[in-house]
Amino acid sequence: MLRLNVYHDGRMKKIYLIVIASILLLTYHGLFSVIISDIDYFNFLTETLVTIIVFISIVYINIKFNNEHHRINLGLIILFISLLTDTLDEIYISHAMIGTVFEDLLQIVGFVVLLVGIKQWLNSEAKIKTQLYELAHTDTLTKLVNRRHFDNVLKLEFQRYLRSGNTFCVLLMDIDHFKSVNDNQGHNFGDAVLIQFSDVTNQNIRTNDVLCRWGGDEFALLLPNTNLEQSILVSEKIRESISTTNFGIAGSKMPPITISIGCTQAKKSDTIDSLFQRVDKLLYTSKDNGRNQTAHSITADSGKAILV
Repeated sequence: MLRLNVYHDGRMKKIYLIVIASILLLTYHGLFSVIISDIDYFNFLTETLVTIIVFISIVYINIKFNNEHHRINLGLIILFISLLTDTLDEIYISHAMIGTVFEDLLQIVGFVVLLVGIKQWLNSEAKIKTQLYELAHTDTLTKLVNRRHFDNVLKLEFQRYLRSGNTFCVLLMDIDHFKSVNDNQGHNFGDAVLIQFSDVTNQNIRTNDVLCRWGGDEFALLLPNTNLEQSILVSEKIRESISTTNFGIAGSKMPPITISIGCTQAKKSDTIDSLFQRVDKLLYTSKDNGRNQTAHSITADSGKAILV
């Protein structure tokens, strides 16, 4: 029963029509044409093989892609009809010259439609791959790069630093008391804060800097070709912009949003893990010392963070 349903599915309708058209063409040539006395079997077999290949392609596309790629399908059908007619002409003599002209025009039209269909299919595949890449590398809420993508970029930047010596810095940022925002204002408002935070931060960094939603209300920022002093300026610029941004909505009594930041510069002795352990420790130092500040290095003698 299942097999009957498959064969009576809409995907097979075009194939049925092609079979009927083929029978009509065979009948037409048999009734209204004269058989050639000296058949060129090489041309006949060659054209028959090409016709069969095109027919198999039509069957495959209709079954495999469930009526997708309509122009490819249409182009192949036009080519099949013209090729079948051309193949039969190797056996029968057509009485009308217009039939030969019609076959050639039909093949041209078929090729054009097929090429247009292939181009659309390739564009569609490229678009799908782009969408899949974005889904795999982009945070769906903020539209920032996600942690996976950030890790890949950071590895490449670290390798470049080891080769060239052009240092870079990493910032780890956390929105202060974000849980209370969700608890008091609702998760929809919390999501809006994350989106607005991302927009404000993007306005305060360069195009080649990489801002990432690290997880929850934590964000990571990679600053290529930047030393510690420069990164501190960037960090403070972001922090002040966030603290002066109105995150409230009409009629609400939303307190100012502030952020705590850990900021560090890459060292030759670092690994990716040690770099993030250090910046994570700096972030928690900033939070432990009152939040809304930047902790940007740990002194060798005291083990305390320098706060801004």
